[in-house]
Amino acid sequence: MTIYHKSSGFTLLELVVAMTIVSLVVLTLYQAFSIGVRVWDSDDRQTEKAVRLEAALRLIQDDISRAVSYDINWSEGSTLLFAGGPDSIFYVTRNGTGAIGGAGSALFFSVLYLDSCQESDGRCLFIFKSPRPGKEFVEAVDSFRRGTEFEREHYQPGSYFAEKSVKVLDRIEDWNISYSPEEFQPFAGLELELPDQRLHERGRLADEDWVQDDLPGRVRIAFKHEDLEYEKHVPVGQHK
Repeated sequence: MTIYHKSSGFTLLELVVAMTIVSLVVLTLYQAFSIGVRVWDSDDRQTEKAVRLEAALRLIQDDISRAVSYDINWSEGSTLLFAGGPDSIFYVTRNGTGAIGGAGSALFFSVLYLDSCQESDGRCLFIFKSPRPGKEFVEAVDSFRRGTEFEREHYQPGSYFAEKSVKVLDRIEDWNISYSPEEFQPFAGLELELPDQRLHERGRLADEDWVQDDLPGRVRIAFKHEDLEYEKHVPVGQHK
């Protein structure tokens, strides 16, 4: 009597089908993982941008709100170390954040200005801070104050400032600083939260340039960053 044994292995067709299914499953899992990684990276980048923007706005607000009136006597006479135009502002502040050196100093002599930067589109915001009012700083403030409105609007910092400045924010468009002698009073009970993100009106404050003999009451800063528009009104010398 002949006995037939049933084969317990897989046929070639079954192996091909099984391998195809496994490949499809692996491919699906890989695509899902890749999408997850891209979404994660995108969220991280957006979070990093938001944190950097908020830090920049906080630095600007803290600097200006803690600005002090500081007159200096030098060979050309007495000069108030505060002067502002639409792209730049010279001031003396109690806030040391952003300074390269001089930790623990009481005052910092600062310039906040917009300039071109090669590594990104648009323009970049830079800040210079020194614990001492060097000759170059005093001469720059005096020259800025004596300059025409056109010169203040198109001010370009010299190498002395550029070499010792820190980049605060990049990809800036439609930047404008304007000034007013009137103090800014936020609505009762509301804090100045950052970032203050909303479409800003195109009108500037009445005094666009500030070369008066005292500090302005407030500063308005408006700009566009990453296709979003921002506006911030900051009281000057709030903590003096």
